[in-house]
Amino acid sequence: YLYTPDGEQKSRWIQMIRDKKPDQVEAGCSECCQGILLRVLGKSGDAVYDYFEDIAREV
Repeated sequence: YLYTPDGEQKSRWIQMIRDKKPDQVEAGCSECCQGILLRVLGKSGDAVYDYFEDIAREV
């Protein structure tokens, strides 16, 4: 499952994923100090949702 800066964001992401019902989910950390990128891919392979959270201020 997804690790996010706070539980509320995690819940929002999980709900979004359930709503979209994507075939594939990619979650990664970009340099960790820069932020977290979440990409949800649709059946066509196009990104239906991109989310980048800047967590630098929280570090």
